[in-house]
Amino acid sequence: MVCLLQHTLMAQDTTLLYKSGWGVPASFCKPFLADINSTITSVGIGVNTNHKEYDLSPNRIEQYKPTVETNLGVSIPVYTRNFHDNRFGLAFSMPIHFHIWLDLFEQTTAPVLNTDYSFALMEFKYIQRFNNRWLHSYGVKFIPFYHQSTHLGDELTIYRKDEGISLTRVNVSYNYWELSLWVNEAERKIGYNNSFRFGLMGLLNPSKGWYSVRPEEGVVEKVTSSTRPVEFYMQYQLQTGRWLLSRDRWQNVFSVELRSRAKYNYPYYRYDEGEWSEEATTSTRWNVNLYYGWRLIPSVLPPFNNLGVGIQAYLGVNPHGQFRNIPNYRYVGFTLMFE
Repeated sequence: MVCLLQHTLMAQDTTLLYKSGWGVPASFCKPFLADINSTITSVGIGVNTNHKEYDLSPNRIEQYKPTVETNLGVSIPVYTRNFHDNRFGLAFSMPIHFHIWLDLFEQTTAPVLNTDYSFALMEFKYIQRFNNRWLHSYGVKFIPFYHQSTHLGDELTIYRKDEGISLTRVNVSYNYWELSLWVNEAERKIGYNNSFRFGLMGLLNPSKGWYSVRPEEGVVEKVTSSTRPVEFYMQYQLQTGRWLLSRDRWQNVFSVELRSRAKYNYPYYRYDEGEWSEEATTSTRWNVNLYYGWRLIPSVLPPFNNLGVGIQAYLGVNPHGQFRNIPNYRYVGFTLMFE
């Protein structure tokens, strides 16, 4: 067995860390905590930018509003193999996630604002490990077919229809591929570690775009197709046992994602001007997602995975699928995570 950072890995974990077989989860190529398209299960409560478009309360004068976000994600393991004295690893799995945006504090119905979901038929993951202080691993993940879709909550659809809004819903549904590269995968390392990730995703059918609108659900002329078929991202994650309140398996984690995304081009409510926008301009925006908190690494392997708690902050295009037409969305809140 390769002595992969032996001074930081737990002796009782190494025999299971590189376990191979059908249904065995891989220890590598896992999402970073700031990944906006994550298969990590989490619950968050925070304050976000308020817009009339997703606010059903009679009084819409608040500029910010508390909401709840839940993300149910899993990468179902199919097959994992570590070989050549665990210097190399291969894994196949099926990622699935559901993200629900809730306004539990709205007094009338506590509506579901937006639901996003995605799944892939198969993802391929590869890692090569080195006994080197500065470069101890690199990895590749490739997903040839990924489907993602999003839906408005029923309350918002009815509200838009009753208010005579020009778009009651938009059909946001698309298939894409994704390729990402990892450097210095943490796996189950305890202590100081820097990880980097670079990714690219592109539409399988660029002519279809990210979304469309049906005549019975809105004024087609108000919708401009997104012309950019790809988005890319850069991620960094720092793990350390030296910072605030960190000790042994209770690790500090700082994670950040910088992602270039197309802003969806259909009208939205401009809060400052108090009116619905009628123009739709093609643009690409940089989006920043930050996470800082703590991760508890248990002494045994799955199904007992890492637990985390921290603060999340986001700035950019609204990340919820139906509302990616709204720029300058801001969010800050507390998040509980189960990796």
